[in-house]
Amino acid sequence: MRRPAWMLHIAIVPLHGQSSARTSDLGDPFGSATAETTTLAWPTSSDAGGRPCLGSRLALGVIPTAPLNHSLDEVLQALEGRPPSAFFSHDASCCQIAEGWFRTMAQAAAREFGSEPWPLAERWLWGPTVWPLPWCQAVQNRELDCGGLAHLAEIALVAAGNQVVRAELIERSAPDRTEHWAVRWSAVPNAPRWIWGDLTYHEAVGVLAGSKLRVWDPTEHGWRDSGSGNAGSKTLAIRLVPGETSAGPAFVEWSGRQLEMGSWAAL
Repeated sequence: MRRPAWMLHIAIVPLHGQSSARTSDLGDPFGSATAETTTLAWPTSSDAGGRPCLGSRLALGVIPTAPLNHSLDEVLQALEGRPPSAFFSHDASCCQIAEGWFRTMAQAAAREFGSEPWPLAERWLWGPTVWPLPWCQAVQNRELDCGGLAHLAEIALVAAGNQVVRAELIERSAPDRTEHWAVRWSAVPNAPRWIWGDLTYHEAVGVLAGSKLRVWDPTEHGWRDSGSGNAGSKTLAIRLVPGETSAGPAFVEWSGRQLEMGSWAAL
């Protein structure tokens, strides 16, 4: 991927006693009086390090109780009716400023990269996220799970002129990897469950060209086909959900497979 011709300064409000914040070339929208300026390249090629994603939440709701066994059918049943992750907004300027800042950055990236996906992992690392999550906190976080990254990726891809839907996936990964991820997430109170033994829940985005679908994984910063998963995992099932600006057609084709919008499809 080509490198950008522009650099960004990013405004971040201190969290949990942090003493400084980054400022923005657009001004400091979060009003930090004692700001430390750090320059980041936006975007450059990134490697998400084999991170899969996280299963996120209902924007205003409760995560369904997960089954204790590891049957694909039971995991799908537990996830049925669960919407993709999305940030919510406080009824205050904090979230209006934060969301507006990101959408402005997405439009700037679209001018630089055209319809190419924006490597969000250059700014937000993959990691545990507590839901529900407001916009004002989401842009501050150093880490976002796959649901948070997918929400940002959807907005960025729409800003670049793409027709976008959300994609939810179930993957099978090596037990030693899922055990490591489970330990990491268990250390964060109220982080949602996304692991059932060797099965994991993942979120991505779908980019449509008519009825043809390509799935973009912002966690890995890469396109994926119907058989591939994260870091050697295998995709077992997928569900497509209408996006923020596009409902998509009733049926789409992905890697030669016919998928119905809104329904889980085993692969």
